[in-house]
Amino acid sequence: MQGWFRVARLDELDERRPLGRMAGGVRLALLRRGDQVVAIDDRCPHLGFPLSEGFLRSGRLVCPLHRWAFDVFDEPSPAIPPEARCRHHRVRIHSGWVEVSPIPGTAEPNAEEGSP
Repeated sequence: MQGWFRVARLDELDERRPLGRMAGGVRLALLRRGDQVVAIDDRCPHLGFPLSEGFLRSGRLVCPLHRWAFDVFDEPSPAIPPEARCRHHRVRIHSGWVEVSPIPGTAEPNAEEGSP
């Protein structure tokens, strides 16, 4: 399913911890740094652990399982192979709401909308 989905109020986002949400059948981790908000797949590209259970340290998202750190706010270095990068989704802020348009092809079967 394509389109824009309201996933959280902007003031729900903590700059220290990601927030897990569903949109269009895709499980997402939402992160905030100042006015910048990003939405990524809620799975570590290394072992698939939920990144929404991680934390932010020095502007990087840290996987709680194995401590890989991902720079999700800036363009990844070309030295990082694509399979080790977090997949980003389009984000916009509208009237204090964070809205996400998930990338097609990332849907998870049997996912429930609106569940964290």
